[in-house]
Parts: sequence; structure tokens; C-alpha cells
Amino acid sequence: VDLAFQAEGFRDTAEITSLLVARGAELAPNRAIRGPFTRLDLAVSTGNIDMTRLLLSLGAEATTGPGHPRPRLVNATTSGNLEIMEMLLGAGVSVDQTDPSGNPALRYAIEKGHGPAVRLLLDRGAAADFIDLSNGRNLLHLAAIGGHVDIVSSLLASGIQVNAVDND
Repeated sequence: VDLAFQAEGFRDTAEITSLLVARGAELAPNRAIRGPFTRLDLAVSTGNIDMTRLLLSLGAEATTGPGHPRPRLVNATTSGNLEIMEMLLGAGVSVDQTDPSGNPALRYAIEKGHGPAVRLLLDRGAAADFIDLSNGRNLLHLAAIGGHVDIVSSLLASGIQVNAVDND
């Protein structure tokens, strides 16, 4: 484990990592450090905005490859972290990024009741036509079942199919 990672792990601070990198510490921002996870994965999953910003500025790749167990935008969306979502989208991550099961980031924002995250994704052009093949529910069903009035309103404004029928 390199010194820069130890510093960020102990204090979770971008400031210490920045100082070390400025003095020549090698960071290798795209190297997996815990299983398949990189420093950026860990920064996103812990909601560390400063570290996410630093790693992206140091060349960490914002996108994850197919089959990645926790795609970054899905991860940020699940926690409703708008600032990290914006950084990832601005760095080229697809607004329709999916998890390995094909569930889009928008679905997670809806299920967790993160209205601002839903609006951000829809405003950035996220497809609202997802259908859960296991039960035939669309995103409007998920929002309504969850009692998320603001999200239902956002989905309706996006033009989602109102008369969709699920498998029940």
C-alpha cells in the first residue's frame, strides 16, 4: 500500500493526498486497490467530494467498464450525492449508466426517494423508459409505490408512459 493511499485511508483527506502528490508521490489513480475498486470508487462510495474532484483532476477515469460491480454513477445516485453525480457526468459518464443487472442509475434515485437526483438525471437526458422485466414495472410504478410525489411529478413532466401496466 503506498503512502498516499494510507494517508487518504486514515483521514480520508484530499488535502494530504494533494501534498504528497505535489512532492512526487506516485498515485496511479486508475489502479485497483481493493478487489476491483480504485481510489475513485472508494471516494465516490464514501461521498468524499474533495477526493473525487482531486482524483478526476489527476486523471482517474470517470467511467467504469462493463460488469463493474458498483458503477460510479449508480453508486453516487444511490446516496443522492448531487455534487459527485455532476462531476461524473461532467467527466463523461453516461447518464444511463447501469449496474451489472441492467438497472439504470435513475432507478436507484427513484427507489431511494432522491428527488433532486432524479431531476438531475432527467434534465441530463436519462431514459425514463426502463421496465423491470421481473415484474413489468416501469419507473413511474416504482415512484408511486414508494410514495414519492415529487418524483412522480418529475417523471410525468418527462413524458413517461402513464398507462403502463405491470405484471400484477
